[in-house]
Amino acid sequence: MDQEHDEIWSLVGLGLEQHVIRLPADRGIAGWVAREGCAVRLDNAYDDPRFEPDIDRKLGFKTKQLLCLPIRNEADVIIGVLQLLNKPESFNEDDEAFLDALSSHVALALEKAQLHRERIEKEKMERDLALAREIQAGFLPEAPPVLPGIEIAVSHRASQMVGGDYYDFLSVNADGKEALLLVVADVEGKGAASALVMANVQATLHALADHVVPLEKLPATINQKILMGARASRTQGRTTKYLSMFLALVENQGRSIRYVNAWHVPPAVIRADGRTEWLETGGMIVGSPAGCGVRLRRRGDGAR
Repeated sequence: MDQEHDEIWSLVGLGLEQHVIRLPADRGIAGWVAREGCAVRLDNAYDDPRFEPDIDRKLGFKTKQLLCLPIRNEADVIIGVLQLLNKPESFNEDDEAFLDALSSHVALALEKAQLHRERIEKEKMERDLALAREIQAGFLPEAPPVLPGIEIAVSHRASQMVGGDYYDFLSVNADGKEALLLVVADVEGKGAASALVMANVQATLHALADHVVPLEKLPATINQKILMGARASRTQGRTTKYLSMFLALVENQGRSIRYVNAWHVPPAVIRADGRTEWLETGGMIVGSPAGCGVRLRRRGDGAR
């Protein structure tokens, strides 16, 4: 019994091939036995309206005699059915009693097999997530850059194995002068899907790093690239994820910055006199076909 999907299923081996039989739990003799918890004995299965002949047709089999009993675990919950087919003579009460005694052992074997399958799947998922986390870590800088006049410290701790958090430092040429582009971004949600969007943003940003001027247009350019990929994704049933980001150009050896905040949590500028300013001015959220207007503000000396 597949309780989650309300189905009853089995594996059939024909030679070296393996076939999966899946039926809604309200169809067939096996489904009826699983629902009602009663045994069924038939001398000619095709005479019973509950019988499902499609399986015979698919497998090239001819069901004649049939004996089907529920399989109950120690909690007396039906977890499956045990079905025997085509005994040369009719099934009798002794056959039913024997199978009934055997069903408890079958239930134990089925539950152990299910636990083993779940453990194998969990281990595979954990290995895949560990590999994904290692790959994602490769997208983030190993250490912040060392530049005269600037001290940079970074702390990052993921809430799950993988997610959509992203930060970066890129050396760029802005207005003919060397500058440092700071990036902090966050893709909505957690998990592998958000991590894939983050990887796409990282690749796009690095490809556009030499064209950061005008800075205020960079989120819109990234948005356009993301939406172009999203159109292809939607044909395969996937949807667009939203992305907030903060971009800043650090210039004049850290004495000034230009920034654009695309709906990200506002960073703080702490002035030398202790005043705090929140960097809120910005533009559209990435992943949206339309966004708010974009304004650019320059921060002068005294920021730290």
